[in-house]
Amino acid sequence: MAQARTVFLNQQEMDLIHAQSIKSLQEIGIKVHSKPVLEVLESNGASVDYNALVAKIPEKMVNLLLKAFKRNFHYAPAIQSVI
Repeated sequence: MAQARTVFLNQQEMDLIHAQSIKSLQEIGIKVHSKPVLEVLESNGASVDYNALVAKIPEKMVNLLLKAFKRNFHYAPAIQSVI
């Protein structure tokens, strides 16, 4: 019987993904269709274009938000049905 194998990213791969994500958030930004949300983002340091509805998120803001969330994940095996 075949078994699935989980392969996780190494630290270098995770760092690259993080760096590219930060670059995208800072340079391209995110589309936000809510003026109140844009205002909150702007008041917390984001650069906001209200005409384009785009907020560019600085690295400092991303890092503060990442620290606010727990980074612990619990993995559980998938439930297998019995036929």
